Amino acid sequence: MTHYGNVDAGGLTVVEWNCEGRCRMTEHFKLPDGLRQRIQLAALRKGTSTEQLALEVLAERFPPETPEEKRQSLQEMLAEWHAEDLAMTEEESAANEEVLRQIDSHRTHRKLFQEYLSNKNNK
Repeated sequence: MTHYGNVDAGGLTVVEWNCEGRCRMTEHFKLPDGLRQRIQLAALRKGTSTEQLALEVLAERFPPETPEEKRQSLQEMLAEWHAEDLAMTEEESAANEEVLRQIDSHRTHRKLFQEYLSNKNNK
């Protein structure tokens, strides 16, 4: 599913599209000025758009319920993580690997990232 949201002076519009690109649901919510301003402020602090923040909050509050929805949500999350990994700079990737090394260095038993880190070093 693709979600699109827009927070403006009038309120919040959320559109959900199914896989074929047809509009499945459109909702427009009238937000009180105080709530709209809090959303905008929180988005600014987080470094994201008000639309993205509003959609994240709604998704957290109303998680997938059916097994199919959960599977779809998990697939979308994994695809987002993969895209983020591909977009990392070399410096970000090195910092990420250092965090994984630090996590493993504090584990006396079963290392969590040893195979991943050894594969990265062999490339």
